[in-house]
Amino acid sequence: MPRTRRSLYDAYKRGDAIEFHGKYVNGAHSIPGLKDWFERNVTNPSLSTILSYKRHNWEPQFVALSTIPFHDENFPYSIRDNTELRWEMCRLNYTFQLVDDLFMVHPGIKTKVGKLEKLKKIARRSFHYALQQFNRRMDMCCQQTKSICPRFQA
Repeated sequence: MPRTRRSLYDAYKRGDAIEFHGKYVNGAHSIPGLKDWFERNVTNPSLSTILSYKRHNWEPQFVALSTIPFHDENFPYSIRDNTELRWEMCRLNYTFQLVDDLFMVHPGIKTKVGKLEKLKKIARRSFHYALQQFNRRMDMCCQQTKSICPRFQA
């Protein structure tokens, strides 16, 4: 398991490490500027790059204070039930920043969808209702960020 950014980069270049769910949900967890982050010479870790939230399907992994909103539990499992929190954070005008020299890894690479697609078909109706309610709530509380954040969808 990589313990340094350099060893992580070496594993990444060999294909032994990928972005989270890189072969499972391509792009959902992609990190803008990742190559630059790998190659940056860092002596003092700090907040480095502010990341714009421009894609509705982006689900960045993050560390946050306990003051962020709770997940909206109206969203059914496996259909934007995690992405929803990032949507709300965008509408509440939170920013996402890369932190120099901070990363997390875990063994294994998830590749198969399997039974998940069947669950999504069952949950699609409740997802659309949850999305409609969410968008109404966001439009009521956060009108000023509507044009900044992506249009939320399946």
